[in-house]
This record gives sequence, structure tokens and C-alpha cells, in this order.
Amino acid sequence: MHFKTILMGCILMIASSLSYAQPLRCKQDFNKIQEIVLKEKEIFDHGTFEELIVHTKQFEYDELFKRSHPQQKYMDGRWSDEDEYYSRLKESFDFFHGQQFKFELVIKNTDQNFRLGQKELCIFNVQFVPNKKINGEGFESTYIAIRLLTNQNWRLFLVNEKMSEKDLNEFFPNFPKNVIIKALDYTHK
Repeated sequence: MHFKTILMGCILMIASSLSYAQPLRCKQDFNKIQEIVLKEKEIFDHGTFEELIVHTKQFEYDELFKRSHPQQKYMDGRWSDEDEYYSRLKESFDFFHGQQFKFELVIKNTDQNFRLGQKELCIFNVQFVPNKKINGEGFESTYIAIRLLTNQNWRLFLVNEKMSEKDLNEFFPNFPKNVIIKALDYTHK
């Protein structure tokens, strides 16, 4: 019995170190990450609200926190009731869907790519540029693409400037102090 425990511990250590030894994949997979963002835009432009819900459940990082936050979604820098989240998502969908108010996306890869525990994080920015029919300014958002080192599935997290350090630590424990996220003032310290 004791031998089996030691053997199992050794196997787990080897498996863990092998996954940690994998090369970072952000640059290699960046087209895959871009496709997730572009698919969401396509759904906003031409899809259905139901397709948007399926897409968010498949690719949003906060979906992995259902056990600690049942029936909640992370939105605007805080945990919100799912009903409130989907109601606000529907308002956004209705506003952008089928309107002349369209954005072009400029997705900018950055060199901020690193391991954090058993995850790979890739920080990038998306610039939302209004189409030529619209007078107005665009805006830029920061995303973190996350994958477990044990698979090739990327999820996205939209960084909000209202996000607390507590929430950052919940999503990304031991987030490196030398990594700066423009939207979060406290990462500049």
C-alpha cells in the first residue's frame, strides 16, 4: 500500500513537470485566439443571442469558476447574478446587432506571455475602431487568453479597469508583479 502511494506520487510529479516543460504556445496559437474574438464579433453582427450565449459559455474564463460562484458571471469588475449578466448582454447584443454602429477590430499581439501555475497566460489588446459611417472614437480593451498547460483550449478574460486586486488574485493567483496590465493601475506599482 505504501509503495503504491509513493509510485502514484512519482507519476504525478513527472506528469506535472512534463506539462510545465511544454513550450509556450501563445504566438503559435495566436490565430486560434483571434478566431475566438472574431467569432464573437461575427455573432454580434449577424448571429443570434442564443449563439452568443453558447460562445460565452465555451470561451469565457469565468465559466471555470462556477463551483465557487454558482449562478454568477464576472462582469464590469465584479461578480454579478447570471440573470443580470444575460440581461445586460442582451441589451448590448440588441444595440450592436443589425445596426449601422459597427466596429472593426484590430487585434494586437503582445510579448506578455508566461506560465502561471499550471496555466499559460497571453495578454493582448483589441482596438475597436468605428466604421467610416460613424463619427466617434474607438476604444481599446485588454484581454488575457488562458489555457491549461495540459490542453490546447484557450479561454478569454476581458480585463476591466474596475477589477479589484482580490479578484485578480482569485482568477490568477500569484500574478507576477512585473507584468503590467494597462487597464489596472495597481499592476503599475
